Amino acid sequence: MQMEQYAGKTKPGSITAVNTENWTVSKKFALPQIDLNNPHNMWTDRAHKVVYVNEWFGDKVNVVDRVTGQVIRRLTVGPSPAHVMTRTDTDQLHIGLNGGNAVVEAAPGATKIDRRISVTKPGQGIAHPHAHWMSGDAKYMIAPDANFDIATLVNIGPGTIKKQAFVGSVPIASGMSSDGKKSYVASLMSNWLMCISNDKPACVSNGKKVMSKKIDLFTSVYDPVTGASKKPGLLPGILPIQNAVSPDNQTMLVADAVSGQISVIDPQTDKLIKTIPCDPGCHGINWGAKKGGGYYGYVSSKFANTLIVIDGDPNADGNPADAKMVGHMVMNPDAGTKMDDTITAYPGMGGQGVLPLPLVYNGWVQHDPAAWKAKLTCQQRDPLNTKAC
Repeated sequence: MQMEQYAGKTKPGSITAVNTENWTVSKKFALPQIDLNNPHNMWTDRAHKVVYVNEWFGDKVNVVDRVTGQVIRRLTVGPSPAHVMTRTDTDQLHIGLNGGNAVVEAAPGATKIDRRISVTKPGQGIAHPHAHWMSGDAKYMIAPDANFDIATLVNIGPGTIKKQAFVGSVPIASGMSSDGKKSYVASLMSNWLMCISNDKPACVSNGKKVMSKKIDLFTSVYDPVTGASKKPGLLPGILPIQNAVSPDNQTMLVADAVSGQISVIDPQTDKLIKTIPCDPGCHGINWGAKKGGGYYGYVSSKFANTLIVIDGDPNADGNPADAKMVGHMVMNPDAGTKMDDTITAYPGMGGQGVLPLPLVYNGWVQHDPAAWKAKLTCQQRDPLNTKAC
């Protein structure tokens, strides 16, 4: 929770844990010993032993014991590290520098910097990449370059730029289909998502596969001049930020920060099909496993002390048209919450990102620890292999 203030710190923020067996706030680690500085987004290692958390208003990524909250290591990576993920093949970290011009690749455990991967070509200037995403086969990374209204697709192995594409005004966050065939980039000020095919045509427009497609969340459903609705039942998405495709490639959720809603996209048609109410500053989205099969989308908000749970396909028919909210909880601590400091202001506020465990995305779930895998269904352990079960 990036905005929580604490007695023992000058900087705001905490790592907050939710126990999804009883839906309680189980832990809040403010890490006063390092004055944790505006934590933004998180990821974990293959063993699920640590949490990697970036200090958005600083220059460090922290390695924190997931159970005890002990700070294991801090690595200086560069200005304003925003999002962090791991490579599926090597477990190395990729850390986007929102205040810089690169994605830093660090050794597993963040023991050292291995290389810096530029997301711009020579002479382009400082891109300010924010929320990148990586393919499950560790082949591609997509990075939104906010300064230039473009997205850069990187060949991860050699660290070279495969292509760049215009995606709209202030691209801020990206996702990718589970099969790694297409990327999605949210343009904050254009109120749309741009679908970009990573290789051959994979985006869908009017039933045909194309190289790119704009998924308009605003003017496609609302006339800003007359105020008339163009598609009854759908509300306009304003300032889309984080977006994520479910591991089975069936549902895509988009956090619309200003309109306070969640846009539901069908990745099979690349169409907006539904909108679900969210809270002010709707921001962070990631997918976790649903007990017994399927997936829950977890959604956090910057300006509300809440966490929302979305079932992307309640009847498991492969059609996300029935996606719905199934949970809505307050992120304030209670008497049973384990804490390392005392909150003085804004409890539960500042949900910039959310990390459900175990990791269930294709490419990552296959490396999960055995004890975590045992809790998953056969399909969840290999989400794109429909014949495995």
